[in-house]
Amino acid sequence: MKRIAVFIIAFTCLVGAAEFGHAATATTNLTVSATVGGVCTIATTPVSFGTVNATSFTNAQGAVNVQCVSGTSYAVTLNKGGAPAGATRAMLVAGVAVVNYELYTDPGLTNIWGDGGYAGTYPSGQVVIGNSLTGGGQSFTVYGRAQATASAPPGNYTDIVVATVNF
Repeated sequence: MKRIAVFIIAFTCLVGAAEFGHAATATTNLTVSATVGGVCTIATTPVSFGTVNATSFTNAQGAVNVQCVSGTSYAVTLNKGGAPAGATRAMLVAGVAVVNYELYTDPGLTNIWGDGGYAGTYPSGQVVIGNSLTGGGQSFTVYGRAQATASAPPGNYTDIVVATVNF
């Protein structure tokens, strides 16, 4: 019995010594990181001028609504719409501008809302800058002014302007 006890003690010491036989180690750091990307959505409310004529301007308002993850900075741009050339936006019939209009960032109608060089679609205009502090939505009024040309035939006219949130 004594012999078995000595054997068990000796065996335990050998196993324990074997565990410490690998006492040399090397370490390095493992970097762990993550990025939470800014995520935004955009929606619009139309600018409807109603009935316009060639003798006076007609004003109207719409909206661009943006919602981004908290802490996301962004710029809202509007492209030129369907008018291929010219200094202003226009609603066309058979490729001819018959209702000229412009969209603005301010109620005084002094700052054209364009893309500020973000996409080169309407670089003459300014962008609207925002920052989502809480993750809640923000609404920006689009101010419009339109006037029909003297040669505009009666009808309903539309144009599509692409609103983009750059973040």
